Amino acid sequence: MTAEIHQQRKLEYVLVTPARNEEHYIRKTLESMAAQRRPPLRWVVVSDGSTDGTDELVETYSRTTNWIRLVRLPEKRDRNFAAKVSCFNAGYEEVKELPFDVIGSLDADISFESDYFDFLMSRFEEYPRLGVGGTPLPGSSHRNRQQQRMGVVGGR
Repeated sequence: MTAEIHQQRKLEYVLVTPARNEEHYIRKTLESMAAQRRPPLRWVVVSDGSTDGTDELVETYSRTTNWIRLVRLPEKRDRNFAAKVSCFNAGYEEVKELPFDVIGSLDADISFESDYFDFLMSRFEEYPRLGVGGTPLPGSSHRNRQQQRMGVVGGR
């Protein structure tokens, strides 16, 4: 009975997006997120000292979409993987008290269909032991057929 209850409950998710000078790309990501049929509890875009219009674009969307937040970190930060991890951690601090089941890291330079997160979350609901999810990249030659069918890149 517990498994049936778990499968019927809609899981809640939050997203964190580290971003630095993504003005030319983040608009499509913002549009894709705003169009989601199943929006997150919160989406935190962490600006890592952006000096272009990244912050302004995110702020524009956050005024009309109550689940989008901007966190701005100071300028003069290195652009490397450690800086991206620091951004993610800053975003996590903004969501850690929310009642979410899944946390995701979303790149600032991608776009996707309005059912993207509904699809991903349905996989977590269908496979409760799933640990990591995503979708295959077009043109990737190392994907196996099961991953392509399920849209799953990992799990236990």
